[in-house]
Amino acid sequence: MNLDSLNRALQDTLARLNRAEVKREPYSYMLFEEFYTPEIYNLIYQNLPTQQQFDDSKAIGQAVEEYAKSGELARREFPLQPEYIARLEPEQRAIWSALGAFFSHELFMSVLLKQLLPPATLEQLQREKWKLGPSANLVESTKGYFLGPHTDSPRKILTGILYFAADWSQPDLGTAIYAADDANRVSTDGVHLPFDGFHQVDYSPYLPNRFFAFARSDKSFHGFQRLNIRNGRRIILDYKLFCEN
Repeated sequence: MNLDSLNRALQDTLARLNRAEVKREPYSYMLFEEFYTPEIYNLIYQNLPTQQQFDDSKAIGQAVEEYAKSGELARREFPLQPEYIARLEPEQRAIWSALGAFFSHELFMSVLLKQLLPPATLEQLQREKWKLGPSANLVESTKGYFLGPHTDSPRKILTGILYFAADWSQPDLGTAIYAADDANRVSTDGVHLPFDGFHQVDYSPYLPNRFFAFARSDKSFHGFQRLNIRNGRRIILDYKLFCEN
């Protein structure tokens, strides 16, 4: 694999993200159809960590009690951090080292901030010199897992979800964008809520190479219904940007 080619492709991703359409209702989000070039996506997909290389992790949200009773694993994670990447085979290691550097780089963070945050918030961020901390994990979710509508932790500034689907056969494994039936309803703590009282206004399908990103707000409700994984693995890259002040 030519790492120069991969890095050039990632620079191309940044340029296209900078021109991507952003929707502003019910909150600020983008649906981006081709994160990588098809050639690079296929290369990355073929070098995903195996299930055995993922760490077991606890269920979150509404599914906690249900999975705790059954003893069934709800999800596994593979953080894009050096100690985890070091476990991989040499070609995998080279690819995921480059991707880890990309997702932790200030340029990627800056493009998403500029696209998704209102100018006044960006000015406040710069004026008050907020300390921002990015985090990127691969996440594998199991059949039957679900997340009720939630806005995310108030510490979070924005989220990006990159789908590593094998093909186009399971778009229903994606992420729903919700709005509360009561237009005045907000959630300040990010708790996972029942689906009753919310309606779906848009959808980010689980398709190869798709990217969904949004700015966290007290109305940034999102989640997904109980997963019906019919074949393969449901894997996403979960990018988070936190305010560490």
